[in-house]
Amino acid sequence: MRLADARTSLKRRRSDRSYSDAALNGFLNDARRDIESRKRWSWLRKTFRMGTTAADSTSITTFAATQGSRLATITSAGPATLWGKRMVVSSTTVRVQNLDSAGTTLTLDAPWGAASVSSQTPTVLYDEVALPLDADTALQVILRSGTGWARTLKAEALDRAAAWDPTTTGEPTCYACVRREPNPAPVAAPTAVDYTSGSGPAQGVYLYWVSYIDKQSGAESGLSPSVSYLQSGNEHSVVITPPSRRDFLVRVYRSRVGGSVPYHVGDVATYGATYLDATTDEYLGARAPESGSEAFLRLWPVPSSVYQIEAVCLVRGVDLADDNDRPLFPATYDNVWLDGAEMRMLGSAEEQGRAGSPQARFEAGIQTMIRQDTVEGSKILEIGSRDVFSGVSVGWPDVIQGP
Repeated sequence: MRLADARTSLKRRRSDRSYSDAALNGFLNDARRDIESRKRWSWLRKTFRMGTTAADSTSITTFAATQGSRLATITSAGPATLWGKRMVVSSTTVRVQNLDSAGTTLTLDAPWGAASVSSQTPTVLYDEVALPLDADTALQVILRSGTGWARTLKAEALDRAAAWDPTTTGEPTCYACVRREPNPAPVAAPTAVDYTSGSGPAQGVYLYWVSYIDKQSGAESGLSPSVSYLQSGNEHSVVITPPSRRDFLVRVYRSRVGGSVPYHVGDVATYGATYLDATTDEYLGARAPESGSEAFLRLWPVPSSVYQIEAVCLVRGVDLADDNDRPLFPATYDNVWLDGAEMRMLGSAEEQGRAGSPQARFEAGIQTMIRQDTVEGSKILEIGSRDVFSGVSVGWPDVIQGP
């Protein structure tokens, strides 16, 4: 059910009270979050593919650091991307926390503890790939070849991953889910001007945003401030000039005409370049992230080549804001969603007595959803008899259902 239709249905349930669209959206989003929090639902599991980048041990030959200092230098800019990356210098592993606009002065995450060095050749480790922005964790990770052959990677806890030797490279066999700081978001808004030719969005007012992209890991930052653009009746293409920051590519987002929700338009494939927007509303992509990438897969051994990683992830829904937005759960359960929103609407109006009925329907609906949520229904294991079972596979996702 579309958000606009859900608001209309919610109003019909309580015609004696009047709420703004923003308030109704709040009730509906609260109910949606409640539903999503009750279980690792099958409809919150999505499969994503991402590529790896081989460790780089040749691009930097002039690394220098002084014992006790967090600053390190290189004589020329290193490979993209260094921001946030780990490097092995001799037998010391450091992470680059920041770098200057020239790309030659690096800020390390901790003071250099070894003896002072100069003219060193570090190995830049590209052993972390970002999980999708709406993913909380990976449930299964496999390495897939170009011919379709696949091998499951072994999940390891963080304490085991901390002991991995960063100098061991090759085909990954293990992974661990880690969290670290997201990419810095652009401080300035992009600029948008008429290209004076070509065809572009329809006449009207639009908003544009950009984010920074890590080329190697795929990590994305939060959004920049927006810029408003008035498209004339000529409906030309629009030139977007994003702010630039060393080490990062740029992703461009745009609202629908007259809207305020950002959708993916395209990516700037080279550093410092502009983007030409000729996209109509019908062809806009996915919603923009609400925050930057924080969840990553750390792979071991450190990838020595380009590998295809396929991950089944548990995602989280984003707040519904556009009239055409829909929740992730099947439409069969729209009434459960509305019951939860109605319960919250009455509670906010201090009508707890009247909220009891929709609350009971909501909780009963949640239990029905839990019972019915299985990918392999033929493998549901019912518990309630005197039978003894041990080591029974109940399918994927594993579902044990009571009578």
